Amino acid sequence: MSKTSPNKSEIYNEIEQLYFSDKFSEVVEFWERNISNYQIDYKNQADNNVLEALATSYYETGMYDRSLFYIDAQIVQLKTLKLPSHEKKNKYRYYYLNKVNIYFKQNKRFLEYKTIGAYIQDFGKDETFQELFKSLEEYFYRKYLLINRYFGYVILIIIAIAMLMPLLNLHIPNNIYKPYNIISIICVIWIVLNLLLPKIFKRYFLYVMRCLFILHS
Repeated sequence: MSKTSPNKSEIYNEIEQLYFSDKFSEVVEFWERNISNYQIDYKNQADNNVLEALATSYYETGMYDRSLFYIDAQIVQLKTLKLPSHEKKNKYRYYYLNKVNIYFKQNKRFLEYKTIGAYIQDFGKDETFQELFKSLEEYFYRKYLLINRYFGYVILIIIAIAMLMPLLNLHIPNNIYKPYNIISIICVIWIVLNLLLPKIFKRYFLYVMRCLFILHS
């Protein structure tokens, strides 16, 4: 005789018991077996507890993408839950910080940046998020400077080769000579301006970052 599948109430009670016993892998295993028998009600506070248990359990077992899925479900559900505004804001903050933490662990810095920016845009100034935002912008700018430095080395090598070619009786083909000169001049100007006007370039670099990953998200 086949065993009857647990109903929604039984699934809820089992997940709650396993979760509060810190048996995260068992929560995941039990949920995977019974997911088809549980329909999330986005207006039900109890189901918010289930989503919290799932998001945490998947996180604790290293299944970050699944954890993100249930954190996003929490954010969607929060829009329909009838809660005081301050409580909703605290929950939103908690969920977004969880997302940021996961993206950091996955080394997905652009998604981390985008999530932080989205929170600031939607919910206003927050000291923690603003500090994280500034820290990430400095991180990206340092990466940009590093790439720019190596780009400068490449340009110098190309110029040196171009200067040595006549001495070796070698010549740049006519069909690429003009484009080569134009590109070389542009690249040299770019490097020189970066060196002479670092603050201006930094301001425009951060502006482009915000346009790409926040303003148009």
